[in-house]
Amino acid sequence: MARDIARTTADAVLGIPLPARREPSAPGLTGSAESSRLLADLARAGWPAAALALRLAVNARTVAEVRDKRPRLRLDLAMRIRRLHRG
Repeated sequence: MARDIARTTADAVLGIPLPARREPSAPGLTGSAESSRLLADLARAGWPAAALALRLAVNARTVAEVRDKRPRLRLDLAMRIRRLHRG
């Protein structure tokens, strides 16, 4: 189990840091195609980048970069974008 492995060992072997125990999140990167499309949909619906950034807890520049087809983004951000779009 992950809790039986030292964090530094896991980081070295897996190449991905384990999430903090008190703040579980999804580690890793994913493609941004779906997130880019979802952010563009929200923008067409009238959501300004600043409002999206506030709801997603990121910088407005990050929202613009993802919407303009940044190649990859963090998986936890992609999940937050998907939840916001569904909401």
